[in-house]
Amino acid sequence: MLTADDWNDFAATYAQIQRESRLPIEQDVTATLRDWYPQPQWTIADVAAGSGRYALPLSVAYHTVAMSDWATNMLALAQQWLVAHHRTNFTTTVSDWYDLPAGVADLVFVSQLPTLTVADLPKLTALTRQVVAINLQTQQVNALITAVANALTLQIPRVPQCHPHLAAAITRWADQPGRDFHLRTFNYDRREPLALADVLPEFGVPITVSQMQALARDLTPGQDPHVMLPVTTHYTFTLQSWHQ
Repeated sequence: MLTADDWNDFAATYAQIQRESRLPIEQDVTATLRDWYPQPQWTIADVAAGSGRYALPLSVAYHTVAMSDWATNMLALAQQWLVAHHRTNFTTTVSDWYDLPAGVADLVFVSQLPTLTVADLPKLTALTRQVVAINLQTQQVNALITAVANALTLQIPRVPQCHPHLAAAITRWADQPGRDFHLRTFNYDRREPLALADVLPEFGVPITVSQMQALARDLTPGQDPHVMLPVTTHYTFTLQSWHQ
């Protein structure tokens, strides 16, 4: 399990990855929350806020965003990001989310918290005065990786940042009779150049010369495993929300 020091060391790289992402998930999540909860006077607690990807649009949609993270460097980058976009309606707190006080905000928002489990949901729900919202990536399907897996009869490699089973478990826990529960999925397709040789290490198994030649023959023009191909990756995110 990564520690706060690990995340501090990784903060700059993580922030760069977030900034370079071409998926508009933070905008779509914020627009959906505004649709579900049109309460511009609310305070939002962005728990495990990372480098501020979601905090920025949330600070536009709502009165105040209280960002918390246990990694100091992450919060410093998040603050720089919001200030660079002329946002002033935010606070930062260096803290493990488990140490936050109950009733910290009207809406408690969490996205892609790696350590989150269903057992944490009562504690997370106790943090809010009104609503909890959790966003998770639940699918990532790369067309070239899928083609290789099918050709070699291999399992498609697991994507560490995808949590479909956790999302399903959260739904079972939160979607109870009498509780105001919302769920929405967001789907995106992104095409980018990728070579066959680039994806083979993802499988973590030796690929023989004959297998490589067969793959190159079937999947690439000119039977060249290094030629760049236009490859589509499909992404799915699941946003769930419920009242306290």
